[in-house]
Amino acid sequence: FFLSFRRGGADRMTMNTLYQLEYLQEFPSSFSYGITLAHKQRVPIGTLTFEYLNDEGERVPLDDITTAQVGLMLRFAPNEQYVQG
Repeated sequence: FFLSFRRGGADRMTMNTLYQLEYLQEFPSSFSYGITLAHKQRVPIGTLTFEYLNDEGERVPLDDITTAQVGLMLRFAPNEQYVQG
């Protein structure tokens, strides 16, 4: 609620691009596994800048921040029961 009352302009933003791939396989033996791949890119827009300090202590601007993520999920649930009601 209080975020709607902001003073000043909104001139520091990021543009986020996300590509995500998920795969889930379930077996009748109560075993399942999943694989997740994600690629995220964040680009500063407006007056916002991404910077880091180099070895000399000087600020160096970055064009974007890109991350990659890999996830693996294993699940074994013997005697699992679903209750609906």
